[in-house]
Amino acid sequence: MDEPTDFEDPERYKVGDETYARDLEALKILRGKEDPQSATFVIANEDHTLGNSLRWILNRDPRVDFCGYSQPHPSDKLIKLRVQPKPVEEGEEPVDATEVLRDALKNLMQMCDHMSETMQTQARLYRQQQGLSIPAYEAPEEEDMDEEDDDESEVAEDDEEEQQ
Repeated sequence: MDEPTDFEDPERYKVGDETYARDLEALKILRGKEDPQSATFVIANEDHTLGNSLRWILNRDPRVDFCGYSQPHPSDKLIKLRVQPKPVEEGEEPVDATEVLRDALKNLMQMCDHMSETMQTQARLYRQQQGLSIPAYEAPEEEDMDEEDDDESEVAEDDEEEQQ
């Protein structure tokens, strides 16, 4: 039977300058005895958004023989991602599922960064072409939100007066 194991060394799983040590609790690895290169990753606090994205990327990796995921129940806040690398030919070095998953996560982060940069660039170009001076979206500060609530209540009061 598969036994869950945590990532042993957080330093081993660095991406850029950031270490995701706090998130390591959210990831368990289940390995079978028959195929030590394959693994099922149980990822807490995730759903179909991450599961389907990773499945799509991993199935396009030439090192992967099979990849699939499931969310055991809609109320469960976890997904199970199965990664099986291709069988090793004689003379080849085996590929581990954690290595393949790490590469897929890096690839997904690069895709998301590219999409975000492209969206911001195109929004900026559109505003320039239209002669708009609307700044890029910035979250309002808490004080501004209180003022907006006051404005909305005044509008609601005005609407009530007009109806009477």
